[in-house]
Amino acid sequence: MIVSRISVELLEVPLREPFVMSFFAVTHGRHAIVTVEAGEVSGTGAVCAIPPLTGETAESVGDAVRSLAPVVAGVPLADRAELHARMNAALYGNASAKAAIDFAVHDALGKTLGVPVSTLLGGRRRETVPCTWIIGDKPLETTTADVRKRYADGFRTFKLKIGRDDELDIARIRSVRAQMGDSIKLRVDANAGYTRERAARILSAMDEANLELIEQPLARNDLGGHRWLRTRLRAPIMLDESVGSASDVVAIADAEAADLIYIKAAKAGGLYPATAIANVAEAAHLGVVVGGNVELAPGCAANLHFAASFGLNFASDACVGMQMHSPEVMEQFERVGDAVRVPTSPGLGARSGLTYSST
Repeated sequence: MIVSRISVELLEVPLREPFVMSFFAVTHGRHAIVTVEAGEVSGTGAVCAIPPLTGETAESVGDAVRSLAPVVAGVPLADRAELHARMNAALYGNASAKAAIDFAVHDALGKTLGVPVSTLLGGRRRETVPCTWIIGDKPLETTTADVRKRYADGFRTFKLKIGRDDELDIARIRSVRAQMGDSIKLRVDANAGYTRERAARILSAMDEANLELIEQPLARNDLGGHRWLRTRLRAPIMLDESVGSASDVVAIADAEAADLIYIKAAKAGGLYPATAIANVAEAAHLGVVVGGNVELAPGCAANLHFAASFGLNFASDACVGMQMHSPEVMEQFERVGDAVRVPTSPGLGARSGLTYSST
């Protein structure tokens, strides 16, 4: 089966509430839904564009997908190396657009072969994926109330966004730990919002809260600064914005800039390049956390399959989109506690994003 046609549609979907990070906030998901047709089979991929993080808008993703459509026409579904070789030769960057096509091709290939996408990635190593609950930058009382509510709902790993109000952030972290004790794992994410000196001061003050990890405190290109911070903090450092390719992992390892890396398949350009990133990380003895954006169901499903195919020692952010969108506009995957079941039907196992209302 070969790729015969690719189409893209854009959707804007409101989040349950504003998702506030260190230097920007997101109120709506701007999504690109890609459909790949191969004979009588079709596959669907979905990505969410957040320009401050991805460098792409939904409109630019749509334009890139339309420009790539004739380039990848005729590629066999199973030849994902050729798919990416053609896309990379035709268009530099534009990882989200390439990921949407990659997800849709994996979905169509899985349906053609009658297997879930995790099988295409080398096999499923787990049936469920433990997931975090992420809390944006909020007032102290709201933060602690959210943690208690989601703890009662079964979640045991929480990631708090920080970086807007230093003293409030310290109080939020200390209060959550004091109220919840050792019953939860606690992470913080600064989204590259700190200088070196500010990070050392704030994160040292949070160290006593027994953080599981600290995500991307400094700018994406400040590998030397992250190495410097590692010598001053007890909690492991994980890099996200710094990781977009396998070569980035090599640079991080050479600089001794992190203990773990965060892999978003959409930011990597798809499941095929994300697998290369994971393999290099394993060779470099770096831990891996599987991430996600605020994608609709096909994107979340891609994250779940990727997480299921690689051993996880840490809870995943694979289903951020499921948390941030209401059930009325997004399929909710089966969950028990914080464990989300990986779809078992052929392909990604998610409904097409085109069925969702954007009202």
